[in-house]
Order: sequence, then C-alpha cells, then structure tokens
Amino acid sequence: WVDQGQDPTGYGFVPDPAATAAQTFRAALQRNGLKVRPQVARAVAPPEADDVASVSSAPLGEIVERTLEVSDNQAAEVLARHVGLAERQEGSFRAGAASVLDVLERLGVPVAGDQLYDGSGLSRRNRLREDTLAGGTRDAARERGQQNLFGRGLQYPASVVGLRRLLGCHC
Repeated sequence: WVDQGQDPTGYGFVPDPAATAAQTFRAALQRNGLKVRPQVARAVAPPEADDVASVSSAPLGEIVERTLEVSDNQAAEVLARHVGLAERQEGSFRAGAASVLDVLERLGVPVAGDQLYDGSGLSRRNRLREDTLAGGTRDAARERGQQNLFGRGLQYPASVVGLRRLLGCHC
C-alpha cells in the first residue's frame, strides 16, 4: 500500500488506503502527461480484461525475517491477521491471536494457560509461557528443515543466545 497507509500529516493512518493509493496513482499519471478521469472510483474488472500490472509478494520467510529484523509491529499484526483469515475466515485481532494459539496446539505445542491479544506482542495482556515460545519456534524450524528459520531477524539480540540454547538449534 502507498506509504503503508500512513496519513501524509504524519499522524495516524488514512481511512481508506486503497482509495488513497488510487488517488496517488492518478496524480502520478497526470504529472506524466496522461489524461485521466476526474474521479477515482472502485470497480471490478471484467473477466476478459488484460492485466496492466502485477505485484508478486516476497516469500513468507523473507517477510517474517524482515518483520523480526526491524521489529515491525504492523507487519506482525498483518501476519497474525492472515493466520486468522486462513483459520477462521476473519482478519481481526481476536481471530488472529486465537488462530495462532490454535495452530501451535495443532502442531503439538502445549498452550494451556497462554493468552494472546495481538500479533505484535505489545499487548500487556499477552501471556505466553517460555515453553510455548520455544516449542513453537523449535517445531517450526524442524518442520521446515531450516537451520536458520528467522534469518537475520534473530541474530543479534543478546536474549537470542539463551533462546538458541533453549531451542537446541542454530536458528
């Protein structure tokens, strides 16, 4: 999305990121000499329409790595909401948090007593046992057969040394 949906004033977010992106694109077309209609409106392209552009996402592993590397709380929330969409067909704080715990439990990680309220980990109401964090990380690395599941995202913090020992891996 354009400028991550942030309001150009520097405070908060725009109410409709898609409409803002369309208006920004329209303005760029005009600046480059193209004639465009005066209004931007939502529409569904007909099935026979030609693609004029496409965007491919980075692989999920790279997105997670970058999220951890720069401690991007918004990206962490988006990732959790996608888990909620996949598991419960709902992209909300509540569905994302509940679905993350559901997936961990389905993978055999004990989550009894754990509580999640967001995807970024910023909620003061979150309660995760160390075993849940270690088990989920270890099992994810083993399932994927990856020695370095999180790439550079967990390389530097001193607390990671202890986490790596606890996990018994080089992740």
